[in-house]
Amino acid sequence: MSSISTEKYDPIKLERLKFFLETNAERGKPRYFEIYVDNLKAVDKNNDYTCFDDYLLYLNEDSKLVKILIYTHSETSPRNDKFFYSIVNEKEERNELNKLNHELNGLDFQTKIESAISAERERIQTEQLKKELEDTKEELEDAQEYIEELEEKLTTEQNKKHSWKELNLGNVASVAIEEIVKRNPTWMSKVPLLGALSGLNGTETSPSNVTTENTEGEVSFSKKGEAKSEEDKAEEFFTTMLLEMHKKYAPEQLQKIIEINGSILQNEALIKTIHELIFTKSKAA
Repeated sequence: MSSISTEKYDPIKLERLKFFLETNAERGKPRYFEIYVDNLKAVDKNNDYTCFDDYLLYLNEDSKLVKILIYTHSETSPRNDKFFYSIVNEKEERNELNKLNHELNGLDFQTKIESAISAERERIQTEQLKKELEDTKEELEDAQEYIEELEEKLTTEQNKKHSWKELNLGNVASVAIEEIVKRNPTWMSKVPLLGALSGLNGTETSPSNVTTENTEGEVSFSKKGEAKSEEDKAEEFFTTMLLEMHKKYAPEQLQKIIEINGSILQNEALIKTIHELIFTKSKAA
């Protein structure tokens, strides 16, 4: 909606309008305007604020009114804000100027105008800085909330993970060995440790003296002295498995195996799904 302002003519007020046009032009959004002195168009419609003062060429002692129309950023837009400045006659104007000069105590009139413009410029800049500060505060608050959300999610995920020490490695290894021996009987000859580890949860123990050898791809582990604990046996078993996988599979295949294990650690429900998928399909075949 367009606005209409009616005031007494004051060069300072018109300088403020000029400063408004200048500020918009500096921001890359120049506004269109036109100026009338009485019924004569003193400045044609344009968006060059440097033409603003051209209206002064048409002012004289008989002038009664200065009308300024400020449009939007579009040249063709009919909407505008209207500013009417009535001019007193020469005698009244002279009296007003004398009164103003008396109040200024000899201060130059142009200095007064420049001072008013400077104050207005500072006010606009201050308002702009305040707005930028508020926007920055909002961005920081959003960032802090996002960080807190990520920290909460990280804590939740960490709580889902289980330490290896919390697992009964003996039970895990025993079940794994039974399945491996059942499905891969030839591994017993290649990995002698499987026979020893098959009694992790039973009463069997490993041989008292077994040497460690690595010949032509075959791996075995030796144990001297006292029988090792179930956790030690499980550790040897998984070490053996890793060595066998390292020799058998290509790097890209090992990477996929690692990714699968990582997914299982994140979601234990996958264990049952993967087990059923593999062994149900195997039995059906």
